[in-house]
Amino acid sequence: MRGYKNQYAGFTLAEVLITLGIIGVVAAMTIPTLISKYRHKEYETRFKKANSMLAQATSDLPIEYGSCDASNAQSLNDYIFGKLKSVNSGSLRSNDISYKDKFKTYSLQNTTSVIHPNCFDSSANQGAYNYIVTPDGITFSFCTNNSVGNSISVDINGVNKGPNAFGHDLFFFRILPDDCKLSYWQSQWRDCTDDEKCDEYFQWTDGVCSKSSKAGDNGFACTSYAIANKCPDDDGKGYWDCLP
Repeated sequence: MRGYKNQYAGFTLAEVLITLGIIGVVAAMTIPTLISKYRHKEYETRFKKANSMLAQATSDLPIEYGSCDASNAQSLNDYIFGKLKSVNSGSLRSNDISYKDKFKTYSLQNTTSVIHPNCFDSSANQGAYNYIVTPDGITFSFCTNNSVGNSISVDINGVNKGPNAFGHDLFFFRILPDDCKLSYWQSQWRDCTDDEKCDEYFQWTDGVCSKSSKAGDNGFACTSYAIANKCPDDDGKGYWDCLP
């Protein structure tokens, strides 16, 4: 019969293959972005929790101690970790962790310098004390240095999970020696290179936090940006939306 159209007519094999190909291309383009956004959101959530825990654990230091120089480091360590235990009910453990030379910069390049004070590295001769790991893996580390005072480093997802990068999952705080208030690192005390003239083999440098920086310690000073939720390279974006 003329004009009859098969009611069961469908897509040809070629049409199906083309459609699947298009879907595959779109998925390949979008899935990595979605995964990256999910990971950055997870970082943000864990950082906020770690920052809140640390703020609570150190809130009474000005009342309890008045001043917080390196001379009372052990007492400060015991006090802060005692507070962290009370904040997190559950099993906590101390670790002797060292992953020196396994750090990455904010731009996810391998570091080329030893960071001071490097609280995660007990072999860096920084007077490292204990490590404490919460049940969900957040790792707090306390250390002291006679020159720079007391510091607390935070690995928000634990030492066994990457990227172990400054400003991504590694953040650096300090206890101000004069008034015991919790603050963050904006400059750093680092090893000198062979072509630099420094006092006692170390020098102060301004902290860097930028995806365009090639500095081997880039990201050490990112904590202030994370707290303010401000992108270091774009004022119009939040910190976690612009991670490299």
